[in-house]
Amino acid sequence: MHRRTKKSCRDLRLRNRLILKFGILENALPSAMASLQSPPTDLAAQFVNQMIAAAFQLKAERLLKSDRGAVRVNRPRQISMYLMNTALSLKFTEIAEFYNKDRTTVSHACRVIEELRDDPEFDERIGEFEKTIRTVLELSSTGPLKDYSSDR
Repeated sequence: MHRRTKKSCRDLRLRNRLILKFGILENALPSAMASLQSPPTDLAAQFVNQMIAAAFQLKAERLLKSDRGAVRVNRPRQISMYLMNTALSLKFTEIAEFYNKDRTTVSHACRVIEELRDDPEFDERIGEFEKTIRTVLELSSTGPLKDYSSDR
């Protein structure tokens, strides 16, 4: 099998695993990967928000609402903010704008998640999220995936 075809098949399998593993809606991943270069900041942030919401069995819109004190929603929102900062390299002000929050709220969220990463199990889960985001960004920079099902 040609190296390029092998890589494309591996990318397609990875894409399917991401959809299954995180319960990402079938149309969320292709839209996040649609750009030929790196995806626009907003689209990448939406992908992270969607992925974290799915992982915690929440609606993505719920993370965008400004509920104070709803622990079930706050921790996933903090994780999402942290991942936008670490995996997407977004500034606190950009993340704050996305969530309609103050930049100090984002800074606090990042500190909280960084402290929680002292727990090896939590750290592993966050590491998996970071790896997934980087993989999707890498795939999106190669352009849309070709359907190889008819090449047999």
